[in-house]
Amino acid sequence: MEQSNLYWIHLPEHTDILLEGYIGVSRDPIRRLSNHKTGKRNPHLTNAFAKYKDIIHTILLQGEEEYCYEIEEKLRPTINIGWNITSGGNRPPILYGENNHMKQPEYRELTRQRNINNNPMKKPEIAAKSANNSAKDHPFINPQGKSVLIHNLEKFCRENNLDHSCMYKVISGKRNQHKGWTI
Repeated sequence: MEQSNLYWIHLPEHTDILLEGYIGVSRDPIRRLSNHKTGKRNPHLTNAFAKYKDIIHTILLQGEEEYCYEIEEKLRPTINIGWNITSGGNRPPILYGENNHMKQPEYRELTRQRNINNNPMKKPEIAAKSANNSAKDHPFINPQGKSVLIHNLEKFCRENNLDHSCMYKVISGKRNQHKGWTI
């Protein structure tokens, strides 16, 4: 039986093999490393190669393929550990046709949730809070001549069919008015 390699791709400061970097299995680790650098299967790993220039590729063991996958499963028992996006112990998924794991609804939902969790601004409650915290108060005179204090100008413009860029030009003095609104 042909020998396989269990490898760890990591940064020099990574010390915890159970939580950091990427664990993989390959018969040809050099070719596989090249695939990781340019591939689209694992965006975490591809982005890591783009971001860090001092990534280390370490062969942990050589042995029968099944044994290597057994150890990989112990090092990556669940999804999203380190730079791995899938759990260990399985051969890479097929990316073409009906068996493409990326087309499965469960995987798509998992990816959507991971993107939400990794980007707090995609969580509606945090985005609303952030928008509210960064919103400013702007004094205006409405078309009826009444003085109005507008909090969160962009939201106000969306709700009242106004162009926020024109309203900012009114504030900065580049425009005299917008749809009757002045300062």
